Amino acid sequence: MMSSFIIDQLMSNDAIYTISFLILASLVTRVIFLRHYRFKLPVVNGRKWNEIGYDQAKKRFLADAEGLMKSVFEKFGDAFYFFTDQRYRMILSPKYANVIRNDERLSLALTHAEEFQAHIRGFEPLLDMGSDSGILMETITSKISPNLDSLVGSLSEEAAVAIQRNWTDKSGRFEAKNSAEIPPGLRLRGLLEEARLLLAPFIAKRKSAGAFVQQGSVSEPGKSIDAMDWLDEVARGRPYDPLLAQLGLSFVTIDTTTDFLFNLLCDLSANEELLKALRDEIVGVIGAEPISKPSLQKLKIMDSVMKESQRMRPPLIVSMQRTAKEKVIFTRRAQDSQRHLCRGRSYQYDGFNRLASK
Repeated sequence: MMSSFIIDQLMSNDAIYTISFLILASLVTRVIFLRHYRFKLPVVNGRKWNEIGYDQAKKRFLADAEGLMKSVFEKFGDAFYFFTDQRYRMILSPKYANVIRNDERLSLALTHAEEFQAHIRGFEPLLDMGSDSGILMETITSKISPNLDSLVGSLSEEAAVAIQRNWTDKSGRFEAKNSAEIPPGLRLRGLLEEARLLLAPFIAKRKSAGAFVQQGSVSEPGKSIDAMDWLDEVARGRPYDPLLAQLGLSFVTIDTTTDFLFNLLCDLSANEELLKALRDEIVGVIGAEPISKPSLQKLKIMDSVMKESQRMRPPLIVSMQRTAKEKVIFTRRAQDSQRHLCRGRSYQYDGFNRLASK
């Protein structure tokens, strides 16, 4: 009986020690966390006193991020910390947009790398698309955009092939498989290696033939309609990975484009009276001339429908995301108020508020 009593006491003491340790560890973690962030601004959508972890904060953000953002700006104004779907971010008023836009100490590439999990093997193209070198974005703005008229036809044909291959012309119900024989991560890395093997001989052949633009040279405008030539010309000798750059071009707008098209299809489903007008316009324009930039500009109804859909649901509530590479202090002259941006933190300015002000 005595031994049983002693064992019960020890077990009881162990339970008390365990619970006490967990409580102490939780308090220490919370103190360290608060010291790390050193919130000097209002904190919104944080963890409540009776919540363990941030699951509920994430749910509140996903349920009504737009409403929270509106009410917070009305209450706190210029800047505050906001717990989003992943972590705390400092949200800045649109009045700071011009201040942070071109500050090299605030990196878009670091933000993309963290958001897209670019440190994971197989996700390397997502890191390349946001590189601080700017090769990819310069290629898009200086080469691809001015040559859209020459690219529209080819892009349309490629899209038609992809739609036919994946969706076919058949109507009815289709089953989507949620499982795969190979884990997604392994399959992704395998596809990346396969793409590299396919592209490597082509790159080597072009280099040996002198097809790539030499360092420091500038090709004649309109001479080449080839992304590989454009990337090499824009790089001007700077190191880059041709494969990752090619894949980056296909990924650079896929997220916002997919979101936009999804919203557009939902709007069309809810407003079926638009479908006949859109079909008639497409048949009237594309049936009379091939697809080109000028012919697309004649699709006035389609342009109006797409813009209205995007106006009703902007792709991002906050935009111009940056991560500070070092401590940054800037002052808005109107009120001479200082804002401190700390290294390694993520910052965004509220694009929704800017839209509302218009």
